Amino acid sequence: MMPSKSNFMPVDSISQPASAGHRSKRVKWIATICLIPMVLFGVFLCYLGYHEAMAYRELNDKLEAIRQAGEPIDDESMAKHFEKTTHKEGTEAWTEALELVRSANAIAGRLPVVGEGNLPRDFRPGVEWPDEPRVAEFLREVRPLINKIYAADSFPKPVWMPIEFDGYFTSQEVLQSTRSLAVTLEL
Repeated sequence: MMPSKSNFMPVDSISQPASAGHRSKRVKWIATICLIPMVLFGVFLCYLGYHEAMAYRELNDKLEAIRQAGEPIDDESMAKHFEKTTHKEGTEAWTEALELVRSANAIAGRLPVVGEGNLPRDFRPGVEWPDEPRVAEFLREVRPLINKIYAADSFPKPVWMPIEFDGYFTSQEVLQSTRSLAVTLEL
């Protein structure tokens, strides 16, 4: 049996459904909308990368100039710099004085001048000062410290002290103790 002509459709008449063309346009729009931010983000990343590279190069140039000048720039070079520019002869004497001042801090709290008292306006002999007996007692107690300070002062300066370099966060307990030395000498 022969098929009838009505069962066959001509090839020209076969077409895609109307919604398929609409989908391809939608995919193109979505791709375009997604592509624009991606391109802008890529340009932004290139811009940041360029500026980071320029900053890195500038920093390295400055560090190299500092190195060429012989200035310390890191923990190791700082330690070497201080070792070269200080004297070790007085280190032990100043360490002993600083240890004594730490123990003297315990009795300094009861001294009105160091704590909450006022210094007299005039230190001439014969001028009344109500806190003078307590200050004199304190100075008698810290006389070994004062003697250590004067003995340590006879060494060449600046004096090398053991400092652990840790960038800007160096713990300097020894340096903090020097304030008490200054207060004791002021009295």
